Amino acid sequence: MKKIAILTNILAPYRLPLFNAIAKDNKVDVLICKENEKNREWIIDENNLFNLIKLKGIELNLKNSLGDHRFIYLKFSVIFYLIFKRPEFIIIGDASFTSHLTAYICKILNIKYIWWNEIIIHTPINKGFVNKLRKKSFKNAYAFLVSGTLAKEFIQSYDVDSDKILILPNAVDNDLYINYYNKFKNQKDKFRDSYNISENDFVFLYIGQFIKRKNMMLMLESFKKAKETDKNIKLFLVGGGEEYEKINNYIKLNNLENDVVVKEFLQTEELSKIYTLSDALIIVSESEPWGMVVNEAMCFGLPILSSYTIGASADLVDKNVGIIVNNYQDADILSKELLNLKNIKWDKTYIQNKVLTWNNDAAIKAVNELIQN
Repeated sequence: MKKIAILTNILAPYRLPLFNAIAKDNKVDVLICKENEKNREWIIDENNLFNLIKLKGIELNLKNSLGDHRFIYLKFSVIFYLIFKRPEFIIIGDASFTSHLTAYICKILNIKYIWWNEIIIHTPINKGFVNKLRKKSFKNAYAFLVSGTLAKEFIQSYDVDSDKILILPNAVDNDLYINYYNKFKNQKDKFRDSYNISENDFVFLYIGQFIKRKNMMLMLESFKKAKETDKNIKLFLVGGGEEYEKINNYIKLNNLENDVVVKEFLQTEELSKIYTLSDALIIVSESEPWGMVVNEAMCFGLPILSSYTIGASADLVDKNVGIIVNNYQDADILSKELLNLKNIKWDKTYIQNKVLTWNNDAAIKAVNELIQN
């Protein structure tokens, strides 16, 4: 049994199966910077096999050029943890400056660290001081875990040897969502009736933050254009954020109240009902490190309409799963792709089988390959 530490910003619910699986055969400390962040409304199960440690230090909440919250953490208590606890390995995920501080201290103490990267090649990054820190951290890493193909390309852009990079599949709890699919699949009409959606309507679904980077207004404009050609389409938006009022004003101004449903964030079971009543997922963010909603939607057999800037698209969305749009910022092109997707007969079973290969078992295997060496 090895002593493993995992550093991350917050404890996300979709990480629990992976962290608990690693903790079955190892003593695991999960180090977090904060219990939750302003743009997250997750409920976390506290019955876990690992030891959860909240680090102490400085934190700031800023915004980047795309309107995202950027949480800056410098948690000095990680120094004392490394000195006195001395894990055999530490997996360093996204924890802002704390990640680079940890890498520096590990170098001094001769602790092996594995860099866990989810930044993709399309992500806007700081080319100045932060980039210099990143280069130093990458240089001394024992190995790299990446969320998918586009995240691997990002690491390779720093001249890292491919042999040092392993894909750690960004997976949800597939069994959980498949169970909800089986539980609710015969209740689609019932769920639709509660929102006055007819059986003839094709429902596009968006789940996530209502922020600039997600291109919500572009999505609405494209839907409105598609609606002019095909009256039997609906749009379901689930989430919340700074553009919530702007979205509702657009819906009212364009008389889309009967065509667009807006719901605030939902927990897993209620969200599964929305997946059940929907026909396709749309995700056209400017940049998305992964996009776990893609995995979730595929568990329900939904095809995906995605921009090429979504991490999950490169690994999960082939021609039998959905459509990847290159010129996604053009509302005319995007509206046509909405209708193209609607008019294709998708194989629900193929989509589900595709996502089932992208699972936590593969992620656990990737971690074990490293820490057992």
